[in-house]
Amino acid sequence: MKNKIQQYIILFLLVIGVITTITTGYAHPGSPLEEGQEIPILMYHHLTLQGENLNSVTVSVEKFKRDMEYLKEEGYTTLFFSDILEAQAEGRPLPSKPIIITFDDGYRSNYEYAYPILKEKGLKGTIFLIGWSMGRTTHKDGITPIIPHFNWDEAREMYNSGVIDLQHHTYDLHNSTMLIPSYGIGVMPYYNETMEDYTNRFLYDTILWKQKIEAEVGNHVFVFSYPYGLANPLTEQILKDSGFYFSVLTGTGIKMWSNTRFSLYRMNVTEEDTLETLLQQFTYYTN
Repeated sequence: MKNKIQQYIILFLLVIGVITTITTGYAHPGSPLEEGQEIPILMYHHLTLQGENLNSVTVSVEKFKRDMEYLKEEGYTTLFFSDILEAQAEGRPLPSKPIIITFDDGYRSNYEYAYPILKEKGLKGTIFLIGWSMGRTTHKDGITPIIPHFNWDEAREMYNSGVIDLQHHTYDLHNSTMLIPSYGIGVMPYYNETMEDYTNRFLYDTILWKQKIEAEVGNHVFVFSYPYGLANPLTEQILKDSGFYFSVLTGTGIKMWSNTRFSLYRMNVTEEDTLETLLQQFTYYTN
């Protein structure tokens, strides 16, 4: 009975934490540097040449290229998250039209298509990597096909070019479950999991993958992308204690900076979205 009560308390606190995270992100848009300055964060996943495979997380290469051309034409400056930290440390302002381009999961199409386009246009992008799928074409069972992911050699090439930064999307927590909604999905706790076990599991996965990326690539890993956009106060605190300076969520529609660097919203870009419309809406809502 005592264990069950503890489990219900954990679940209640985490649900309240998720709700608080979401509502504060909307209610308190704030500037990371200057009063009134907001930074839109774009979110892409997989790029394809095959139009019939388009969906909410897959856009065509042609669409992505048009988006990047639009950013160039409109005078946007793409940033790494490290550019923000450096500007803050040096006390200098960001460009007048800053923007961050992100990709989740580490698909090989990022290497094949997005990377060359960004390089050609003189733009920057950040890719959030999943650990277990690096370089793979099949799921963990070694049989079930998955969308191919790029390997370490390709990761190092992109990072060393100065075009791409590589950050954290968990080693092995990007998993869904058919249990109670939000209870075991992504970084959320498993059913019947104690607080101690949950904390240790998240901490182990986080440190393991942070150290692995830094050892393989040589970069500083300090930005965390939440699988399925689910965060809670405990995971946020563990990230802060583990040397992370930013965390980002997933989602659709118009999102904005929260009043801290954590649980930052992103704009999911689909084939039907135009950046002009998305960024106009972003400006409207943040003002």
